[in-house]
Amino acid sequence: HQHKSNGFRDNAFLNRDDTNGRDELSARLKLNYQPGDNWNFDLSLFTVDIDNGYDAFAVDNGFTTQSNRPGQDAQKTKALSLKSTGALTDSIIVESITGAARSDVIFSFDADWGNDTFWDPVIYDFFSVTERDRQNLSQEIRLLSAPNAGLLGDKLDWVTGFIVANNKESNDTVDDGNFEGFTSLDRIVREYEASNYALFADINYQLNERFSLNAGLRFEDRDAEYTDTSNEAFDISEDSIGGQIALNYTISDSTQAYAKVARGYKAGGFNLGLPANASQDDLLFDAEFLWNYEFGLKGSLMDDRLDYSANTFYMQRSDQQVQSSRQLSPGDPSSFIFFTDNAGEGSNYGLEAELKYLVTDKLDVYTNIGLLQTDIKKLATAPDREGRDQAHAPNYTFALGGRYQFTDNWYARVDISGKDEFFFSDSHDQKSEAYSLTNLRVGYDADIWSVSLWARNVFDKQYAVRGFFFGNEPARNFADTLYTRQGDPRQFGLSFDYHYGQ
Repeated sequence: HQHKSNGFRDNAFLNRDDTNGRDELSARLKLNYQPGDNWNFDLSLFTVDIDNGYDAFAVDNGFTTQSNRPGQDAQKTKALSLKSTGALTDSIIVESITGAARSDVIFSFDADWGNDTFWDPVIYDFFSVTERDRQNLSQEIRLLSAPNAGLLGDKLDWVTGFIVANNKESNDTVDDGNFEGFTSLDRIVREYEASNYALFADINYQLNERFSLNAGLRFEDRDAEYTDTSNEAFDISEDSIGGQIALNYTISDSTQAYAKVARGYKAGGFNLGLPANASQDDLLFDAEFLWNYEFGLKGSLMDDRLDYSANTFYMQRSDQQVQSSRQLSPGDPSSFIFFTDNAGEGSNYGLEAELKYLVTDKLDVYTNIGLLQTDIKKLATAPDREGRDQAHAPNYTFALGGRYQFTDNWYARVDISGKDEFFFSDSHDQKSEAYSLTNLRVGYDADIWSVSLWARNVFDKQYAVRGFFFGNEPARNFADTLYTRQGDPRQFGLSFDYHYGQ
């Protein structure tokens, strides 16, 4: 897959329209080998070569940038996966999944977003670059019951196994700056390694014709090490237990319900890629645990012309991981950092529902809606924000649309999606605005090829997807200001697809 685009930014200072462009190549090769009736091998080879520009921010929150040193968002990754499946006995199947990946990443940006003329008479010029090397290795072994293995009269299915994984990462960050003749050059190299060992088991038991029980358990041990050229060194060792138990009930041939209780966790770790003057508190964050209680219903009506599903949930989070930000040094924009922090507690609860309706043989429509209520509790670093919504958690999201088949080949469809306002960060109270986007498509489908004319964000809505609250303008004495990254504006395109095979 090759994707090239000049992006949606115009750099007025450099008189270029491609400083935020995209140049992305990905390729995958899959091979399958079956030496006999009982064994199967799947090998996947994957490569990614990304060479994107990074020039996304403007002081006026628009699409015209002023940077004199546009950045780069580049990545080269090579990865492979080997899955081996075979029958140990008539009732036991073994699966082995081996994975390996290596990534070289460069991320750089013009930290002051401007140029000498733009900031005149103030001398104000900052740039940041991080080079990252990441290696991943993993091995998973599973034992699972064969189909129709005859366990308890074919009422019991099970799987058990273990996972071993190792991740290594090296970050080399260099920040240079010049503010009114005071120059700075800071460099820090961070090394990180984590090893994970996990045991897991899951069973599904058919209690009777209507009830089935699913239960799972996972134990994980994680050891991580961190060092940097500022003589900081940490070791983390933590054990985590997660699992779930769910009861499924078949109400009728077309209606099912379930109730589930689950305990989950997210590992703690280190915030990598921070500038050299980041503190120890900014580097570390703890593991998060949650209890999730869920009830759902799904089925179909009207001779299967109407499909529906709905579920409601409540999550109780402890040591909740939150996304925080802070400017470490006023007047130094490269010292504005994003990092993961911990709140004492938090909760999420809400409702999700989906409907799909075949109105006629030519027209089908759908609607999805999500309602969400969240809050942060016991946030020691910002007690004034305790009790408010979590970041990037809109109170509602929705999607609706439909497709009309004019003939056997010609069709048209419309899709509308939207979301409520949301906080940009757990570190401040700046919000987005609610918005909705409309996409249209008209196409022709043949047996092995198709062509379509499409439009995205038809009404050219301006909407923010990220928000940053800090000081970046010397003329305003670096007063904290909301800066946003805008979503893609209106686009039109023509797509052609050709499928070939046996």
